[in-house]
Amino acid sequence: MSDTVVTDGRAERSGPANRPAPSGFRWIGPMSALQAVMEEQGCDGGAIVAEAGIAPGALEQPEDFIGVAVLGNLLARCAEVARCPHLGVALGARASLASLGIVGSLMRRCDTLGDAIGALEDHLQVLDRGTLVHLETADDAVVLSCLQYGPAGRGGGIIVETLLATIVSAFRELCGRDWAPSEVHLARRVPDDGTALRSFFRAPIRFNQELTALVFPARHLGLKVSSADPERRRAVEKAVCELEAISRADLVDQLKRSLRKRLATGRCSCDDASRRFSVHRRTLNRYLKAAGTGFRTVLDELRFEVARQLVSDTELPLAQISAALNFSEPAAFTRAFERWSGGVSPQRWRHLDRGDDSIRSKMRERPRGAPDHRAYAHA
Repeated sequence: MSDTVVTDGRAERSGPANRPAPSGFRWIGPMSALQAVMEEQGCDGGAIVAEAGIAPGALEQPEDFIGVAVLGNLLARCAEVARCPHLGVALGARASLASLGIVGSLMRRCDTLGDAIGALEDHLQVLDRGTLVHLETADDAVVLSCLQYGPAGRGGGIIVETLLATIVSAFRELCGRDWAPSEVHLARRVPDDGTALRSFFRAPIRFNQELTALVFPARHLGLKVSSADPERRRAVEKAVCELEAISRADLVDQLKRSLRKRLATGRCSCDDASRRFSVHRRTLNRYLKAAGTGFRTVLDELRFEVARQLVSDTELPLAQISAALNFSEPAAFTRAFERWSGGVSPQRWRHLDRGDDSIRSKMRERPRGAPDHRAYAHA
């Protein structure tokens, strides 16, 4: 396999491909179909990729990695040029279990759909260091959310929608082509034409939601996987765990993932995080300081990423976004947003021309005073 990694828009050589995604990167996977999808829309996808500074052919290698923020900006540009509000779903519809690499191989060998989802939730970090999936059970239904937890450029929502659609394609491969969720929740505005979305998901779609998620009956967790193979599953699981062991020392990434799952619950204090990591608070802070950051900085970076996406991509009332981020009141959220963005209020952010990169480039892309956690192409 190729060992090309795309970072900051450039292709660089960085060691063997059988390794976990570096911090801030994700598996190209279903994104390898981007140029084909753009051609279907009558656009020159190769030219747009070249304009982004990405080497020709770099996106055609699904087993390679790309910087999440680089990818997000590229997808946003592609969606604008093609006038394609369903770009993420168009990519995910072409995907399969193979698009999820070694994690897809593990899911294929699981006994039930619930086991496969557990494998995806536990091990997606091998492929993706910017997005996670989280399963919650509520009465007789389950909610499977796709959550962004790192910088993802202007197209973070498209990345998440691609993952959601990829998961649906994978479930149909595991459980049969007729599988469909009960509902789909999308953290985006209502599109002018939602035909393509409804045609793919084959379920009611709720727009302007706080989360991008699938809702389906809890009984689906017990659906049998026809390709289950316990012996092969153990072998693949061992290989996945070996890859995870390489990146397990990245405490900042682990902390962000943990906080993202609990952002709206109020369980996001340093004390709570210390208990989850089974270390003393002072020990956690010492580790974070050694990594060049601190607990409050990590939490603020995460809150800003989520806030920007919800403010930009949805029509949710700011009071609801404030509550989703666990602020005590909307005024506190507004003050924090202005501090993070360098003085831009959430109201003004929402009404700015979203396609004007010159305006956005003047805005701060991270909380004031936060260290610049850039991703580098090395294992």
